[in-house]
Amino acid sequence: MNGEDFAAVGRRLVALREQGAAPSDGRVQDVVAEHHRLVSRHWTPDAAGYVGLARLYRGPGGLRAFYDRIDPDLADFHADAMEVYAATTLAGDGGHGRVAPGTAAL
Repeated sequence: MNGEDFAAVGRRLVALREQGAAPSDGRVQDVVAEHHRLVSRHWTPDAAGYVGLARLYRGPGGLRAFYDRIDPDLADFHADAMEVYAATTLAGDGGHGRVAPGTAAL
């Protein structure tokens, strides 16, 4: 795993966003599943952990800067998509406790 793996995920997300895909779109969620697999090579986040990582993407610092270099809207789009993935795939309740992207609580 290297930064290029994550950059490739980012570029795929940008392409889908530019096609009009929403964070909840199945194609976007497939890319986020790949991101989760990349992250899981070193740490396997549960739903709360993945939402926490999404929050880091939104905040100031290196993670946001990494994605901002690819596209200035990528970090927020990716974080929204990660929150959907956490709620629908990782939550263990089928997403019934889902909240709107950007508002998920740990």
